[in-house]
Amino acid sequence: MTEVTIGNRKVVLFEADSPRAILVQTLGRHEVKAFAEEVRMIQAEADVPFVMAGFDIADWDRELTPWHDPEVSRRKSVGDGADETLRYVCDMLLPVLQERYGRLPVVLGGYSLGGLFSLWASSQTDCFAAIAACSPSLWIRDWLPFAEAHPTQAKAVYLSLGDREELAKNKAISRVGDCVRGEYRLLQEQIGNDRCTLQWNEGNHFVHGAERTAKGFAWCLGKIERLRK
Repeated sequence: MTEVTIGNRKVVLFEADSPRAILVQTLGRHEVKAFAEEVRMIQAEADVPFVMAGFDIADWDRELTPWHDPEVSRRKSVGDGADETLRYVCDMLLPVLQERYGRLPVVLGGYSLGGLFSLWASSQTDCFAAIAACSPSLWIRDWLPFAEAHPTQAKAVYLSLGDREELAKNKAISRVGDCVRGEYRLLQEQIGNDRCTLQWNEGNHFVHGAERTAKGFAWCLGKIERLRK
């Protein structure tokens, strides 16, 4: 595990011998300490060697939210940064990683707003073979109409949610269960039942984030391997 600078961001990089996939994760400051353990959990669940790059997200709301929603943040700048973040991934981060490791399939993933960003990103580009959207913030205003009009371009998508997340007192956040179920139905129509899954975890939004994200990446690795055959 090493820390490098690629473009204008710090990247925590895990390298395995003879990797077969590149995993890319949005990495907020609150997630850095758990990153090494997350990598170990992915290794334990998936028998596929991989490279994993967690890239620094300094302003969580602004850099990951694809459009403005006052329920996410009242700051007017929130909703203007996701395009820039996606350009960083596709135009700066991935070219460096693929030059070093080869043109391997790429899995993009994250937790919470990182999961929302990953799903949104997959509707904007075909750079990603699979998406790990773990407890994604799909309660954002107008997500389902957007997702219906802008299908994912990924070959496989993992969704997960905690079984107490839709019990939140905040009315906007409590929509998350219906929104994630709706997204799963859309994915079944868009890419097929065998290329998407919705996994339920015990607890609310604020527990076991690294474990839930590791499960998502491990599922994506396994799915990519099966699609190769």
